[in-house]
Amino acid sequence: MAALLFFTVACSNDENLYDESIEFKDVDFERLSFSDEQSLLTAIKNGNSTAIQLRSGKPFISLLSKIPSNNSLRSSDETTYYEVLGYEELIPNPNFARLVNPNGELEVGTQIVKITPEGTYAIPIDKKDQFDALIFSDLQLQGRLIDEHTFDLGDGITLYETFDEVGDYEVISNGNYVLLPDNQYDNYVAPQAPSEPNFDQFPTFSPDRHTIVGKLIQSLIGSTKTHTIEFNSKRRIRGKFYFYNYFVYSEIGVSGWTDKKNWIGWSKTDADELRVGWRDMVIKRSIPNEYLKDLKKIQGPIYFPPAYMTIPGYDRRVNVATLVVPDYKATLFEKVISIGAKAISDYIKSELKQGATNIDKATGFIIVDKTTVRVITLDESRIKYNEDSYTHVFDSQWNFNFQISWNSQSGFSVGSVHSLTDAINWGKAIQATLNAQTPTLESGEVYVCGRFGADWRGMRIIKK
Repeated sequence: MAALLFFTVACSNDENLYDESIEFKDVDFERLSFSDEQSLLTAIKNGNSTAIQLRSGKPFISLLSKIPSNNSLRSSDETTYYEVLGYEELIPNPNFARLVNPNGELEVGTQIVKITPEGTYAIPIDKKDQFDALIFSDLQLQGRLIDEHTFDLGDGITLYETFDEVGDYEVISNGNYVLLPDNQYDNYVAPQAPSEPNFDQFPTFSPDRHTIVGKLIQSLIGSTKTHTIEFNSKRRIRGKFYFYNYFVYSEIGVSGWTDKKNWIGWSKTDADELRVGWRDMVIKRSIPNEYLKDLKKIQGPIYFPPAYMTIPGYDRRVNVATLVVPDYKATLFEKVISIGAKAISDYIKSELKQGATNIDKATGFIIVDKTTVRVITLDESRIKYNEDSYTHVFDSQWNFNFQISWNSQSGFSVGSVHSLTDAINWGKAIQATLNAQTPTLESGEVYVCGRFGADWRGMRIIKK
């Protein structure tokens, strides 16, 4: 049975992105197949083609592929399935989108994973025909709730509500700017000496949900809200600080893009300059149960001086200090939220005194207690010129390294730990936790801003 694609096209009405149905009949797009979740993650991160397999020798058509010129959906030479079908909202990360076909599908293990506005379906490969029959009869099929935001549709088919939305986002500050004239860029010439953005003038939003139900949903599926700031009625910048769980893969990221209004509605347009940045990100993972026993002996605090590692927020190895503490006090975490990563540095200096070796060289921190690993990053940004969009994904796999020292008086040591066996066991526990698939964003700040000519518009999004 050929696959049926029922989806919806993004239109110019931003309050209802999916209001116009499109039906592709008798289109059997090939799916990429991955042996397991780790293979999928490798392909997303590295573009490792050895992890990718097709069901047959047919060419693979990706969401990022251009729509054929004879297809009525195509409005220009640059139109892709990704743009027309609205998947830019559902899969902000192009490195993931390139692995998904225009049906929103790929295979992981023995399941077909199908991403739609309703959420992510997990379908046993041999039950695809049954699923097509179900979805044909009800495009918003959900089934029986079996676990928070997971529905059972029968025949081993499940739906995870990846994009469930609660509209109670808080505006912290409205900013200080005015709409520009509609003809501002009609005869546009790029300035010779562009200005710098004034971040204090940007509107500030909170992606946190403020009702009890909203907070529960956020803890499970994260935040999905897109914010829009207008230059004038014809140009705008949009941004989002998101956490999406696709059942077999999840990611935390920030996206920014600039749009221009034309006869078909809004479409992306190059900005003279586009910036995306972040600071004091706190990302948490729970330590797997099988490793908890290795951390019960902690008397701490135990300090590992800065070492080069790869952590979220950087596309290179940076100096990361690690602190293992028996009890991660709430007051310390509150200080991290209010004043940022400096609170960690100050805490280490106050606790360890002269033992806080090279702490001022740290550009990131790993904080470990008996149940949790937190990674804290400092300031970082990306600047793009003459581009229409940028998405940064905070890497879901991180490395943990430490150095083994020896001297004639105390023998082998790792940081302030003089039991080599304990240090190695703790290191394994930390690395296993960092490799877990589903991190949680606890706090952080991102900004998205763009420039046309000398005019900047943008936003700050702060999670507390």
